Amino acid sequence: MKRALATVVCALALTVTTPVNADAVVNVTVHGSKDGSVALIGDGGRFTCTVSQGRCTIRSVPGGRYSAVFTPKGGKPTAPKKVMIPPEGSADLHISAK
Repeated sequence: MKRALATVVCALALTVTTPVNADAVVNVTVHGSKDGSVALIGDGGRFTCTVSQGRCTIRSVPGGRYSAVFTPKGGKPTAPKKVMIPPEGSADLHISAK
């Protein structure tokens, strides 16, 4: 009886699954500046990170097209750079501060 109940519970667990969206991790490197912030703006939403020593990481970014903008600490934002983020895994984004 316990074995039959365990089999039914396992079968139900297999039928009630939740799809998992695997998003990307974006590793950002800013050339020509050490501190500031980076924003990714696109169909997947708006994602930001604080740049320290020229680097930052943005986690859980849905794949798609984005505009990347770097704003140096106490300065004006750079022109938007169009980027494509993969649907999963990781992406390396290099931005010039000039």
